[in-house]
Amino acid sequence: MFSITNLSPSVIAISEFARPLSRSAFAKGVYSYDGEIRSLRDGGFGIHGEVQTFVAPASGEGTTVPPPGGNK
Repeated sequence: MFSITNLSPSVIAISEFARPLSRSAFAKGVYSYDGEIRSLRDGGFGIHGEVQTFVAPASGEGTTVPPPGGNK
């Protein structure tokens, strides 16, 4: 999941979104996004971009690992 959030809505306008990315999004290598930022007034601004990975649950068994050097 890729999302962009506008942290300065009083200074800039940008379309916020969240979109899932699949293998096809990376068919040409690196994924890129071209968007537009519009100034509403002078000043600094912030944008937060985040990528979250989702993987299928994995099953397994727990085990106890002895400390280095064995049990003393």
